Amino acid sequence: MSINWNLSDREYEVLKLLVNGNSNSQIAEKLSITIHTVKAHITSMYAKAGIHSRVLLAVKAVKLDIVDYNIPDEELSKLKNICGI
Repeated sequence: MSINWNLSDREYEVLKLLVNGNSNSQIAEKLSITIHTVKAHITSMYAKAGIHSRVLLAVKAVKLDIVDYNIPDEELSKLKNICGI
């Protein structure tokens, strides 16, 4: 891991699901938590990473090898171009 955002275990679980394209409601269902809790975890991650975009959070997490992903290379390249990284 190139950077440490000091994520909690639950934030890391949320981030993995977010990176792999799950919506807040899908994340909530898969982790048996409320959508409000998912949003709170994402907001916390934004603050820790200094990011205010769901897409940028996901792309930076992948680029920095914080989480594994199942995004096709072509889609990942498009996201990186959009985010300027």
